[in-house]
Amino acid sequence: MSWRSDDGTLSKVPAEIQFFVEVNDELFPFAAHLMGYRGEGTYALIQSMKEEPKPYSTSLLLSRGVREKDVFHFQRVDTIVDPAFVVDNIGCPHQSLFVLTPRSEWANLFL
Repeated sequence: MSWRSDDGTLSKVPAEIQFFVEVNDELFPFAAHLMGYRGEGTYALIQSMKEEPKPYSTSLLLSRGVREKDVFHFQRVDTIVDPAFVVDNIGCPHQSLFVLTPRSEWANLFL
């Protein structure tokens, strides 16, 4: 997802999509009260990472980040900028996730 910080800069933050919903004023007359609402359209309920993932150990392909615990965001789908392959670090008490570098970038890492 592409996030705009308080100072106005954009950054990419991996997020897990829980579900999509089509929002219009007729079906959701109080949608304007939802944080993240920016007019009618398609939205995703997401759970993002607390910060940009950091490289994991000596791996060139894996990075690791921590999911926001019990925090969900309502975001328009136009904030989705790239697909991400994210895997739960099963058993980790800190809700960490592994993020795999996109395959399209692998050649640049090894040549």
